[in-house]
Amino acid sequence: MVSPTFFFSFILLCLPLTSGKELCKNGEKIFMENLIYDCVEGNKVYYGCMINGVEIKQNTTKDENNLRRHFCYKHLNDVKTDIIIGCVTDDNIFINETKTVRQSDGSNFTCTKHGRGFTFTKEAPSNNSGCHLGKTKVISDRFLLECQNKNRTHNIYKLVACYPNRGNYGIRVEAKNTYDEIVNKYKGFGFRYQCHAKGNQYFYDLVGCLVGKELVKPDDIFVNETVAVFCLQEGPDKLRLKPFIHNKFVGKTNCTNDDSFKSFKASKKSVVKRTSFSSLFKTANAETLKKCSETWTYNDQTGFCYKTFNSTSNWDAAKKRCEVENSTLTSVHNLQEAQFIANLSYSLDAETWFWKPQSWIGLHYTDKNVGWKWVDNTPFNYGKWSVNEPDDMGRQRCGYIRLTASSTVMVADIGDFQNTNCDEILSKCVCKKASL
Repeated sequence: MVSPTFFFSFILLCLPLTSGKELCKNGEKIFMENLIYDCVEGNKVYYGCMINGVEIKQNTTKDENNLRRHFCYKHLNDVKTDIIIGCVTDDNIFINETKTVRQSDGSNFTCTKHGRGFTFTKEAPSNNSGCHLGKTKVISDRFLLECQNKNRTHNIYKLVACYPNRGNYGIRVEAKNTYDEIVNKYKGFGFRYQCHAKGNQYFYDLVGCLVGKELVKPDDIFVNETVAVFCLQEGPDKLRLKPFIHNKFVGKTNCTNDDSFKSFKASKKSVVKRTSFSSLFKTANAETLKKCSETWTYNDQTGFCYKTFNSTSNWDAAKKRCEVENSTLTSVHNLQEAQFIANLSYSLDAETWFWKPQSWIGLHYTDKNVGWKWVDNTPFNYGKWSVNEPDDMGRQRCGYIRLTASSTVMVADIGDFQNTNCDEILSKCVCKKASL
């Protein structure tokens, strides 16, 4: 019996009445809490919602473990960010009611509708119908099954392998084995998956993160002499790699006085539980967390709170995104703050496998008499630019911060500034506001 935990979110939309005048600028993207709008002919049109910091278009569906999920569904003034709308059989048949169907392997698949979603069960066939020894089939474009003997009178389909990429049978992972997906060979970062079965259910699950050849389990931390890398569990099927530089967390006076820090400096690398390492990390300190509202991060060197938004936008839209949060695109006034911001924004998502090496900051060029300015009107008293930057200030008048060093030639380092066209689309922005 499968009893999935239903994640259900309900958001009330407050849609302003139009008054005949333009409410927004055509083409811009507008963020209101977790909701996203496009501006069309001066009016806000619902686009989708934010889930775990990722923009998702309305009415996106995804099949996972024999259930179909519907994301960012809007009905009248309500938005449901994640609902289960039905079951999907091993033969890819969608069912949105209480119903039992017979599958091609002879098993019975029962979908049961509840008040807030669906559950399903699978019952093995009572005879050998459809299952002949040695016969194979692929279900859900991922799981390879083979008909095998269960006993003298009964055959049953069993999982023999998984295909990491749905519909692509070039790579095969045997049942009970693991597969390492390296997503950045330069840094050795990746994720480990396992192919396995539980009864009549089949899984290709994330096991943990990879740093070099080291496996880091969800919510554990890899540490060596220079970096700490979090393997963050952001959902039942989502992990995120989050590397940090030590000096972002560890105070100089604490390094020699904290016994837990001494113990793991003794080896070149360690993997430790996140909770056992919390005393070293100022972001995990309860008093520190109180200085910022939820989901914002406090920097005790600057006294400000910061937050990264994964919102694909140009510079002006990023600026407005911060203003919605009663903040501004961040200014940067020293190397520590630059590295803090870069480390805060830098992550590798196991779901998308995509590097996002830049983030908008509040740096813009007005004219040659004024030069570069911060949107919060603080002095421009620090600027560690990458080699040959800034350039072409006639067209490239907005600044962003590097989240990684260049992997080819070392012309850019973590926290360096670079400039580009203000209409360029970047995947992140960093906002900054006063502490509580």
